[in-house]
Amino acid sequence: MNLWEDTPAVAPKRRRGRVLAGIAVAAAILVPSAAMAIHQFPDVPDSNPFHDEIDWSVDAGIFNGYADGTFKPANNITRQAAAANVQRMYNLFAGTSGVIASDTPFSRDSADGTTYVDVTGMTTTVVIPPGTSGRIVADFSAESTCVQDAGTFFSGYCKVQILSNGSAMNPTLSDDFAFDSSDNAGESFASWESHAMRRYTGILPPGTYTIKAQAAAARGTSFCIPPCTPSTVDNTLSLDDMVLTAQVLFADS
Repeated sequence: MNLWEDTPAVAPKRRRGRVLAGIAVAAAILVPSAAMAIHQFPDVPDSNPFHDEIDWSVDAGIFNGYADGTFKPANNITRQAAAANVQRMYNLFAGTSGVIASDTPFSRDSADGTTYVDVTGMTTTVVIPPGTSGRIVADFSAESTCVQDAGTFFSGYCKVQILSNGSAMNPTLSDDFAFDSSDNAGESFASWESHAMRRYTGILPPGTYTIKAQAAAARGTSFCIPPCTPSTVDNTLSLDDMVLTAQVLFADS
């Protein structure tokens, strides 16, 4: 319920080819298959089999064109230029995942309000790089207890949601979703259990996205048989040993 040696110089041209091939392979793995329709260089016509990949790599800042406005796609690449390209590609994709962990206890009592509040420390960021699109998948896990008022009978529960730039990630929560439940008043502040959840977004454009976890405890009404008067029943959510992870899954098209 509610979790990529260098060896002494022997054949420079051949070695450069290997480096360039390595970049091409890495790009093929990392670059989404979405076609780039922009035509940037006169020496890279639409008929060039690598037209879209070249345009994308320039847009993303991995490669640069020449001052005369050409790309010179058949030129050899030097080792120093290859190193720069690899570094740029690493920098581009380094922010596509995020993780944060905390062992600082968090507590939320419905007597203090039933609205969602930020879980302390549970915020991270991910980046969808330029020229790409994708969805974000986030996971939240924690040790938790959900304790309801003593001496009441009520199916109490406590909730967690994950937000991306302030919007709840899918599936969005119904009012009766429980990250943890009170087990019909069976839980105590000593009955810690491991709970986890996963949420995702739709396809998103390039940008920086803040991912955070929020929590709330539900408030209910005790069960009684008239003429008794039902009373308000509060729940207290406690979280510890929390982990929030988020990663970008690139769109296929």
